[in-house]
Amino acid sequence: MPELPRKPKSQFEISNSEKSDVFGTDLSQEKKHNRALDTRRDNDNVRDFTVKLKDIDTALFYYLDNIVLPSIVDNGESYKVPVIYGSPERWKTVQEDGYYKDKDGKIQIPLVMFRRSGMTKNRNLANKVDANYPHLYQTWTKRWSRKNAYNHFNLVNNITPVTEQYNIVVPDYVDITYECIVWTDYVEQMNNIIEAINYSEGAYWGEPEKFKFRVRIDDYTNATDLVDNADRLIRTTFTINLAGYIIPDSINAQIANASRKAFSNIEIRFDQETDGTL
Repeated sequence: MPELPRKPKSQFEISNSEKSDVFGTDLSQEKKHNRALDTRRDNDNVRDFTVKLKDIDTALFYYLDNIVLPSIVDNGESYKVPVIYGSPERWKTVQEDGYYKDKDGKIQIPLVMFRRSGMTKNRNLANKVDANYPHLYQTWTKRWSRKNAYNHFNLVNNITPVTEQYNIVVPDYVDITYECIVWTDYVEQMNNIIEAINYSEGAYWGEPEKFKFRVRIDDYTNATDLVDNADRLIRTTFTINLAGYIIPDSINAQIANASRKAFSNIEIRFDQETDGTL
């Protein structure tokens, strides 16, 4: 009976087994397990560190809606311009009609809409060498824990408390592009929005105490749309170039966190020996 072909291993099986090829053939000698490197993760509250595309989209949306604060002045009163994400259905409607309508069929003006249009990997910043066996990490030290509590006894006796250290895998650096469209009734209103966005260009966009990404905007394209049985619309389109980084919620994050927790040394001693013979 002919031998059946072997099923290739998945990425998770490869990364959690001995060094082997995709068919399970051992390519290295027997690896000795060092129990001194084993650490527990079920007794801490540090979650696995990940940065997803959704986190980048959320950071961009938050900055536009809360920091840039696009607004217009109509009849002497200031109104905040709504910001929405261009889902595939919304974006298709906008491309066909040139404007966006709500569920009641009313044209939404003023409005800012954006969507993620592309992503390119930046290979000039970092390299994991092998995604299945990443060896490049960034070490983060937890400021406080049960083993790192402040007390007068340690201070008087010059005892350095133990610190918890977590290794985070080096992310994939990417360049992401977003298409953005702005609609207003008048050119003067459009000027206020574009001036606010252009002034924030070149900064790091994102939420405070969370992820931030550098944004670049080079060109703005202006157009005037004439709508049947309605007033004209002022429309401006531009492309947002964002320098981002990604750590997926998959095997790479598990390797970097679940098995890479460590503790600092409490005390280091050096013994000195003297040989008196000539």
